[in-house]
Amino acid sequence: MKDINPDSKKVLKLGFPPALGAWLWSVLYPDFAEQYPNIEIQIQDFGTKEIIDAIKTGEIELGFGVLEMVKIREMETLRVKNGEIKILLHQNHKLRDSVNISMEDLNEETYIQYKRNTTFIEEKMLIEFKESGINPDILYVKEQSSAYDLVSKGHGFTVSLDDSISIIKDNPHIISKSFTKPIYFTSGLIWRKDIYLSEAARDFIKYISQVIGKID
Repeated sequence: MKDINPDSKKVLKLGFPPALGAWLWSVLYPDFAEQYPNIEIQIQDFGTKEIIDAIKTGEIELGFGVLEMVKIREMETLRVKNGEIKILLHQNHKLRDSVNISMEDLNEETYIQYKRNTTFIEEKMLIEFKESGINPDILYVKEQSSAYDLVSKGHGFTVSLDDSISIIKDNPHIISKSFTKPIYFTSGLIWRKDIYLSEAARDFIKYISQVIGKID
């Protein structure tokens, strides 16, 4: 009924991982807001697993996350951008001069991980540790910003899906490195294919489809 009423304010509920997609806002604003002034975007910070669950329950309509985690047939996806998991270290870390870092280099380090059982990064890193035969100490924290803060104080290392966000790139105590064997992933939009999508959601998908060339 809201879609039928041309004068009604439309609300689009989105889910985004905290450290993925920050670069998208420079593309969305002000262009998207100017093209669709009647759409109000409400964003929730979720890991990709949480995003999929929230879409299934109808808590949000669209999500932006790691597409490798979408293994449910009723979900539709739109690839937006390729990414690479980066290692974050203190500026004075012993590996600071290394061009790339291997998993074996991290064997005796403390790995700082945000949350439990909800993120692509945690799942992927635990697999990588196991396949490399290493067993680093793992320190779990409740907030992703806490992981960055601990790294900036020299208490271990963490990884990020996006090292261009301001909390990382503007911190002089944090440096970013690639793995010797790079870990790539694909990010994009996620939604249910078997339900009615609001006009706002359809407009958002259409807009992102048009600007993908500017993003990648």
